[in-house]
Amino acid sequence: MKTSIKFAFILGFLGFATSFGAHIVAVNLPFYAEKVGIGLTMIGLLIAIYDFAEIIAKPVFGGLADKKGMKKALCLGIIIFALASLLYPFVPPKLLIVVRFFQGLGAASFSAISLAMVGILYKDNKGGKTGQIDHHFPV
Repeated sequence: MKTSIKFAFILGFLGFATSFGAHIVAVNLPFYAEKVGIGLTMIGLLIAIYDFAEIIAKPVFGGLADKKGMKKALCLGIIIFALASLLYPFVPPKLLIVVRFFQGLGAASFSAISLAMVGILYKDNKGGKTGQIDHHFPV
């Protein structure tokens, strides 16, 4: 049971990280825009590039997980996301779009693989105690 809770925590954290990573830039945008001198178009692009990269890379990480294993593909995504995040303080502000793109690539593995892992690891808990549909929950 402890292993089950540990995996649930890790997978839940990855789900949080991808959502948080997608939108954390929005908090800093007014300061960033003023410092760099960019307009609304660039701000929108900074938000969109993360999602765009994630959409492109989800099938890639899904295929990689099928061929090389979920753990390897998930770890690769974590490494890409972490390295891109660590680059943020060291790149010129005008290159933040590149960092955001690589964060989106890494995050693609979180959202694609972690959801598949939940389905595999917790298949006994689907739809209620015995795998049947819970009739108290509207379909």
